[in-house]
Amino acid sequence: MRRGQLIFRPGPVPTVAMLIAVPVFCALGAWQLERAADKRELRERLDARWDAPAVPLPARPDWKALEHGRVTLTGRYVDDREFMVGDRVRQGRRGLHVITPLQDADGRNLLVNRGWVAAPDDAIEPPTTEVTLTGRIALPQPPALELGPAEPASEPWRAPWSRLDPGAYARVAGVAPLPAVLLLDPDQPDGFVRDWPRPTGGLAPALHLGYALQWFAFALIALVLWLRHAFHRTARSGNPA
Repeated sequence: MRRGQLIFRPGPVPTVAMLIAVPVFCALGAWQLERAADKRELRERLDARWDAPAVPLPARPDWKALEHGRVTLTGRYVDDREFMVGDRVRQGRRGLHVITPLQDADGRNLLVNRGWVAAPDDAIEPPTTEVTLTGRIALPQPPALELGPAEPASEPWRAPWSRLDPGAYARVAGVAPLPAVLLLDPDQPDGFVRDWPRPTGGLAPALHLGYALQWFAFALIALVLWLRHAFHRTARSGNPA
């Protein structure tokens, strides 16, 4: 007996499937590599901004460029327009964030997050004298699903708000604040618990690299399966008498 010959005879359906699958999987892998590079660059920018020294708040701020960075400004707290944002969880405990507006010499109002308290009675009144504050700029984002107004229906300066919303504050207070929030630095006085999380920029670059390897592996598997079905061995023939 002798072995049959190995013949390359790919079928049309597996070939079409392979010609579609391999480029698609490779394109998805390349896209994930680009995402990893973008996330690396974003993290480097965020880290540089986070670690940079504080700068005076400009007269015309570029809020996107200032986000997560530290700024300083001087003004007076507006104590009678202080409010609290409820349902803020810290280390498994529910509490509130204390938000006190600060008005500077130019009349600008900036909402200052003075930190987390376990109960409303834990919040002390801010000073009435002029203060110079240092903190990080945060840009409040609207929720994905609006379940109701941010401000409570009655006693908005006493009842907890559902979220920090500069637009809602403007409607209630009659004063339009700047479209950002100052997260008071942990070492600043007249604040409460402040352990603001460092921004990450979303998924880690290593995760995108892992996804890229998966897509390239799928492309390789599709090619191997096609080759396996494309080669056929002929029937064996008997030895001559």
